[in-house]
Amino acid sequence: MKEPTSARQRKLAEEMKRRLSLIIREEVDHDAAWQVTVTDVEVARDLSRANVWVDFLGDPPEGLVESLDAARKPLRARLGRTMYIRRSPELFFKHDDSLERGSELSSLIDQAVESDRRRRGDDEDEDERGS
Repeated sequence: MKEPTSARQRKLAEEMKRRLSLIIREEVDHDAAWQVTVTDVEVARDLSRANVWVDFLGDPPEGLVESLDAARKPLRARLGRTMYIRRSPELFFKHDDSLERGSELSSLIDQAVESDRRRRGDDEDEDERGS
């Protein structure tokens, strides 16, 4: 799915994101459901499908992903009732690993900067000795 193109799709996706964050905590039958964070929702143009991007505080506890998948139908039904929409989109949960990738990239940048500082420090010391 692509980025929502209409204002209606963007508004619907934002509202779904907000509501699903709350509904998941109540509907998913798992002690660690509170660890799920909905980071984004992408809604199809015809509103038939929605990709729900989720992340977890730390590593997902055992069985949490399966509990999310098992609760897709109840989540969809409750979402439709709370949003007062005629047809609620089918939900597809996907893990959002952008925070982990961002953290890894930040670490690589820090390592490169530190390496550059050390290399420049060595070059400056050699210049001072040679003068």
